[in-house]
Amino acid sequence: QGPKVVAIGGGSGLNSVLRGLKNYTDNITAIVTVSDYGEQITESRKELEILPLDDIKESIVALSSNEKEMESLMNFKYKTGKLKNLSFSDMYFLAMEDINRDFTEAVKQSEKIFNMTGKVLPVTMDEIKICAELEDGTVIESKNKIPEVINDKTCKISRIFITPSNCKPAPGVIEAIMEADAIVIGPGSLYTNVIPNLLVKGVAKAIKESKAFKVY
Repeated sequence: QGPKVVAIGGGSGLNSVLRGLKNYTDNITAIVTVSDYGEQITESRKELEILPLDDIKESIVALSSNEKEMESLMNFKYKTGKLKNLSFSDMYFLAMEDINRDFTEAVKQSEKIFNMTGKVLPVTMDEIKICAELEDGTVIESKNKIPEVINDKTCKISRIFITPSNCKPAPGVIEAIMEADAIVIGPGSLYTNVIPNLLVKGVAKAIKESKAFKVY
């Protein structure tokens, strides 16, 4: 089975780590951000009223045994008929949530369905909004505009915060961290894919108290 490794983050950086880790251990838990605030909401998400799950979907693909086929399936979007503009992955997650009556359990069950090496957990069940406060007091509330500020270098970021600020970790997140032999944080965008996970209530405390070997 191999050592228990928890990988925390989001985006392509996290998925690169997952692709490498699955060659060495079966005991992988990916803890992933749940936010696309400031980005345009897709027709599929509007229609199905579902959480922003792109990062979770991509991590499932990264841990699956047949990545190429899984990527084609999860990114498939219907082009005609009553299902036009709906994405397969959004429909799949919605159906699994209804069957399991719990979204976290729905994601966990995907491990068996997609023959994954390890499992994926959303860091929280709340749809979080990632905000940046600049040194001049300006607050940026769009996730996709935060990297622009970093690149422009016109004003430094004073702090990153999430709303709601008191969101709870999803079931299994704290337990996975406390039981881990190693915790990997990043790589990826510091302000939008790394820090937000650490601001969810109890996550940073669990990492600090964990006896695991920690890699940033």
